[in-house]
Amino acid sequence: MQQGDVTQTTYQEQAGMVRERELLGGPRHKNRLKVNTDAAFHRKTGTTASAVVVRNWQGKIITGTTSALAAKAQVYREALILIKNLQIVNCIIEIDCLPLVQAIKARMPIAEADTIIRDILQLLDEGLDMGAT
Repeated sequence: MQQGDVTQTTYQEQAGMVRERELLGGPRHKNRLKVNTDAAFHRKTGTTASAVVVRNWQGKIITGTTSALAAKAQVYREALILIKNLQIVNCIIEIDCLPLVQAIKARMPIAEADTIIRDILQLLDEGLDMGAT
């Protein structure tokens, strides 16, 4: 920028920059990862959505719920935790993701949801009495 040049930003741009700083929590450090989480609830339909993304210092996604399979695995894990906390016995979890059900039954994690499926298998190993369909 040369002397005398004036840069104008709109209110939205300024608000976006402020919001970005708030979300980033200050400057990014090369030796630190950032985990972003978000969730939404639609009152009329009762549906929910959630996501987790891990980013490096440059903002590039390293891992997270970046696929439908990973999102469904995350919800399945949340169901197991809820069942465990409420001490529900003898139940069936219904989910519309055949590859996930097959991976759980075969005890074979799938790369895109590996850590989540390993958590699911660990929870099932804790003696929860349930099935999957």
